[in-house]
Amino acid sequence: MEENSEIVMVCTDAEMRDEKGRFIREMRWNFNKDFWRQSIGNGSVVRRDLFFKENIWYDEKLVLLLEDVDIALHALKNKKWDFIPEILRIYYHYPKRKGTNLSTFATLNHQWLLKDINYFLKKNLPIYEKIGKEALSWLYFYIGKYCLRVGII
Repeated sequence: MEENSEIVMVCTDAEMRDEKGRFIREMRWNFNKDFWRQSIGNGSVVRRDLFFKENIWYDEKLVLLLEDVDIALHALKNKKWDFIPEILRIYYHYPKRKGTNLSTFATLNHQWLLKDINYFLKKNLPIYEKIGKEALSWLYFYIGKYCLRVGII
């Protein structure tokens, strides 16, 4: 980012470790062009002035799901960003079993999840439709995964 002032965000691969620091798995991404799949947060470095210049903030109507994807869609659209294909971040206390993350799933309830999904789709579905089938299939997979985890489907 210091070498290229046009780049507004950089993200990296990650490693997951349990509460005792033992290796669980790697998270490798291929997000060089797929801004619609990227989220701001989770190890991303974003230029602070992007939020002030563009007046972009987290949408408070999205409580539990897709809030980081939503902000990335609007912050990164038509902007340059980069990906470093190295593990430069480590998540500690990552749950071994998917769906046991207390920060998300312990507080997740059906009404909030459905409200978030409906709001996100109303706001962002045209973006995904314009990008194409790959973006749409990822979005529906992502939403379906959360619905299965909380027992909606």
